[in-house]
Amino acid sequence: MKSHLNKWGQAIVLFGILTAASTGCRSDNPFPKNNRFPELVQSGYAAPASNGGAGEPILFRFEKDIPITLNAEYAPEQGFDLVFPLKFVRPASFYLFSAEFFRTYNVVGVYPEVRFCGQARIMNDFWAQGKTQLLSLVLEAPEEVPSDRPALAIHLPKDRYCFQLSGIRLQALTILPEAPLPGSREKETFIRFAWDMPETDRMLGIRLLLSRSRDFPGDQTVHFDTDNRYRELLIPNTLNEGRWYWRLEVRFNGRQAALSERGRFSIQGAKKVHPSAGRADEELMSADIPPRFHDPDYFPIGTYGAPAESLPALASMGLNAAVMSAPDAQDLVSLVRTAFGHGIRPLVSFRRSFLDRDILDGLAPDDRRLLQSDAVLGWYLDDEPEGRSISPKTIRDQRDVLRAAGLLQPGAIALASAWRSPDYAPAVDVFMSDQYPVPFNPFTWLSESLDTVAAAIEGDSTKGSWSVIQAFDWGRFSPQARATGKARMPTVKEVQTLCYLSICHGATGLFFYTYNGGNFYDAEHRRLWRDIPDVVRELRDITPVLTAPSAEVTLTIDSPARDAWGHPALHALLKNGDRHLFFSRDFFSRRRAARFNEVLDSLEHSVSISPAQNPPSPVFLIAVNTLPQTVSGRFHLEAKDGRSFTRAFDLFGTGSFTLSDNSLSLIFAPHERKLFLFECRPSGLHIPHYF
Repeated sequence: MKSHLNKWGQAIVLFGILTAASTGCRSDNPFPKNNRFPELVQSGYAAPASNGGAGEPILFRFEKDIPITLNAEYAPEQGFDLVFPLKFVRPASFYLFSAEFFRTYNVVGVYPEVRFCGQARIMNDFWAQGKTQLLSLVLEAPEEVPSDRPALAIHLPKDRYCFQLSGIRLQALTILPEAPLPGSREKETFIRFAWDMPETDRMLGIRLLLSRSRDFPGDQTVHFDTDNRYRELLIPNTLNEGRWYWRLEVRFNGRQAALSERGRFSIQGAKKVHPSAGRADEELMSADIPPRFHDPDYFPIGTYGAPAESLPALASMGLNAAVMSAPDAQDLVSLVRTAFGHGIRPLVSFRRSFLDRDILDGLAPDDRRLLQSDAVLGWYLDDEPEGRSISPKTIRDQRDVLRAAGLLQPGAIALASAWRSPDYAPAVDVFMSDQYPVPFNPFTWLSESLDTVAAAIEGDSTKGSWSVIQAFDWGRFSPQARATGKARMPTVKEVQTLCYLSICHGATGLFFYTYNGGNFYDAEHRRLWRDIPDVVRELRDITPVLTAPSAEVTLTIDSPARDAWGHPALHALLKNGDRHLFFSRDFFSRRRAARFNEVLDSLEHSVSISPAQNPPSPVFLIAVNTLPQTVSGRFHLEAKDGRSFTRAFDLFGTGSFTLSDNSLSLIFAPHERKLFLFECRPSGLHIPHYF
């Protein structure tokens, strides 16, 4: 792969410093014991004069367009660092880093770390063992590159495994535009463009910028493609004739990562079009088809790995979704029809061979329509692909095959390394965050990951975020967890807390994970799954709140309580309430449901006080305490429209509370969740209390 580090004709001098333990690998080490660097020697570089004791530097040099390439083999009982002081790094520029990693076995929680210009990235998507795994990163240099720090360093933490590192590469993300291909002007249907840029498994957005002016004013024409799979773009010949200028832009995570030099082309004999034209045909402008999500009143609450025979039990628990699989389309039709008959929509997991042929081939028309309908919740494209070097492009190709068959339901993946969500965002419709904190980590491990995903898909209404809830014991499958003597099943209160914490951080669906599929009632899970239906029923009861839009009200929580990571103990979310929103009569008790519906109904009738000014819709507060101890906090609401909040009705408790200056002070029991309805008054309008 050609490197463009020295595009400006400047040589890059790189120094590698090796500090490794002198003990070498154990007797079962499959690697050589001398910890030498044969590739450097064979390439004509000078090897160290001595035999290379611990801490002794190895000096090597690369110039011109030679990428960084190094092989290292060692047993890191003391840890290991490779340091590359780079002579030149462009500030605020993007670089592609890649390397091949190998280790004899996986150690949970022990991952390599890449440091670039003083910024550290833990590569916790490296789980492979006994095989080589290609890892890559898009790195951004800061506005000011620190002169006293190495530009690139790789840290491998201390542990007992044997490790191999090879093929290290660092490339400036650049684009080499080519002129429109010869003969393209002669075609009446399109103009063909081509470009060259470093290859990567990362999903990059590409924009082709077209303008009549060499200065590219704001009215430029833009072609957008969601990844870099194509070396050519076809632009229909509907542009005005004459001279055009073009540039190619690469975007990563919503930001410009590279911009090519300006090119130009001419159109001759084209049909005159409107001056504001010069736009590609809409079908070619966007190859993306937005996913078809279910109706807005549906909130999926499901489980993983459910066999068909468990459907009656799942339905009795109140679940309305499940991750299920079938070997072929015929079996899938039967599964979907049975599941939907129980009120459960399957998130379909499939073998890759499922996509190797026409998915719907041979199915009756009614069966084809069934698989294309809302009876299918979505398609489970992969489980934690980032840990197995499954490229985002591979995931995207799977989703494209499904959509080509008219299966437009959302494509989902579970992601353990939330920091990889920007890479996979163009390839999937739904992220499922599966961080399992009990009992070794704070609950905010899950919410922190949900926030990372939310940032990656912010502003894109075609993307969603679901949460996977721990309902298993780490000690069941992990020897390391069992060795601590602390591994255990989460309590039902902890499961409930994880559910409400997920909701407070934007999750629009919940899936329980047991690590033993649909066998929910074995000796280890029976006690927990006896109580989980109560959690499910409560969530189903308040679905009208869960599916309501977020309120445009600023919420501030003042509480000193923090978890072990220093994160706030109290988490909350505000939802808009509809004056026509009514809960079922089974909402905890017939008396409470009747009372709550009466409260909402009084909001509707209060309009008669001022026919010219409708009172604002109520606001709901969902809040949860993530700690196993009592916590107090003050909740302050501030609305942009100046409305005031005077009283709050406790839906999980009794009675009402008076607010002072739009603030409410509350005490939370250990792992307690709360749901409040706030009375709102427009500025200057008095509405009698209806509590």
